[in-house]
Amino acid sequence: MSFSGGSISDGFATSVESVSTAKENAAPRARFLALATALLLSLTLTSAVVGAEIHNTDHVTLYFLNGIVVYHSSTNETLVLETPANLTLGEGFEQKVVTLLSYNLVFNETVKAFTFNATKGYVGFFVCYVEVRAKPMDQALTLLARALEDPTSTPKPSSSELPEGVREYLREPHPKVVEVVKPEYERWFRGTYGRGVDEAGPLGIAATAAYFVYSVYIKYDPCNIPRSIEQVIESRRGDCDDMSRVLVELLNAYGIPAVVAGGYTYIRGLNLTQPMENVTYKYVNGGPHAFVMAYVPGEGWISLDLLAYSLLVNPFAFEGYSRETKVEEKAVEELVSLHRSLNATQAFVLLSKGEFERLVGEPVTLEKVARLFWQVIGIGKTATMPQAKEVATTSSEAWYVAGIVAALVLIAIASTTLIKRSFSQWFSPRRTEKAY
Repeated sequence: MSFSGGSISDGFATSVESVSTAKENAAPRARFLALATALLLSLTLTSAVVGAEIHNTDHVTLYFLNGIVVYHSSTNETLVLETPANLTLGEGFEQKVVTLLSYNLVFNETVKAFTFNATKGYVGFFVCYVEVRAKPMDQALTLLARALEDPTSTPKPSSSELPEGVREYLREPHPKVVEVVKPEYERWFRGTYGRGVDEAGPLGIAATAAYFVYSVYIKYDPCNIPRSIEQVIESRRGDCDDMSRVLVELLNAYGIPAVVAGGYTYIRGLNLTQPMENVTYKYVNGGPHAFVMAYVPGEGWISLDLLAYSLLVNPFAFEGYSRETKVEEKAVEELVSLHRSLNATQAFVLLSKGEFERLVGEPVTLEKVARLFWQVIGIGKTATMPQAKEVATTSSEAWYVAGIVAALVLIAIASTTLIKRSFSQWFSPRRTEKAY
């Protein structure tokens, strides 16, 4: 969905106007030795499942299908359908998108997304090719694992000067994060490693701060409605986007540029069905997610996704990214209202190159794409979908197990008696309210 200039929206439920105006405890150190081992083991074992070539290359290709059927509507707004965009963060990250086919949609050049009028009986969809260029996943995962093992061993930059295109992602941090979260993180860091945060380099701080926010300080609690930073800190509960907003502010407090990325994590075989008010979302081969990317001098932009391992183990299609962390109450109210004004089903499909060739193939025709779309929606049975168990949930993010990767990491962790707490929350990305 859309997260533009602080305006948060969900699913297709974003008006063109709104998009236009804005685009716990200390753990023993041995836990991190086991965690680092688990991270590296997950990469080794899943290479054979996801494809070794995905992990040791700097670019990954996915195919993305998004479409909607409107059964009833009481709104006259022109709405935006989530659309992956051409993006770049400069050093270390770029996404290129090519639309292969669209039906009954209008591409709005201002918001760089497909739009539609949500009238009764409306049907529209598109399919696109997405190529993401980033640090090879095996390298990124190894960097994080080593930084978690010993954050003080990571090098400090020779200069504090940031590239011009990166400076805009470093702002004055949220006062509540500085006042409350930062001291807690530093206390936890010293209790865990026996040293102060000031002895760690940017990579060490980024990795441990991500672990602290995602797995120690905030308890995973899925919700369809985004929460403000104040709400998250007060309750110490949140889901992927809630946690990520806190993490961005914490990293900025240490001079580390960071953004919240929104989009879709590819996990083969993980199919989800999720209702929100009167709208049903269906996902094939993964689902919506938000996580933090941080800029580390000498390494570029690196994923800190210790929830679903996007760009670490699992490929990711970006809808957008933003440094904005403010949740506007009015935007939340509009989000809920829009989902009540529509009765619709929306389908999202992520496919690898091989899956796309098998299910659609060349040439890409309206008939073949429509057949796949209707199969996901639940009408027609001519397309052969990936063999996987469908998971139904009423929560905003239903990923308590991120497919094979989660299982492998949990096995690795379970084999280590030094770890006494559950890491299941690591695999809990949630329904997007964010696309930027």
